[in-house]
Amino acid sequence: MLMLVNESTVRLFVWRTESSEYGATRRYYCAVAPYRCILVTREGLDLAGLRGQVVDATIGWERGGREFVRPGNEGLAHTKITVFRVVRGAQADATTLAHVLRRAPKDGEG
Repeated sequence: MLMLVNESTVRLFVWRTESSEYGATRRYYCAVAPYRCILVTREGLDLAGLRGQVVDATIGWERGGREFVRPGNEGLAHTKITVFRVVRGAQADATTLAHVLRRAPKDGEG
């Protein structure tokens, strides 16, 4: 899916960890409270550099591991966004990062 990374929404994510798998850098970000959302960038992309860009992304969910989520949310369902690349000159689908974040599980929800 093509998703617009809203400039104002980027500030609602904090960097958690960086890892490498098969030589490709992945960066993990976690949404601030009350949202339970993990955002992963691939191929060395940095979330701050994606502001205002249209990206190729997938959206799913996973039970957050302690290194990727806020304390107290380990093992709980989180929306997971994976960003693969910037798509220059493309129009976003009807989805924005802000829209996905608003639909993510919130603290206090099962």
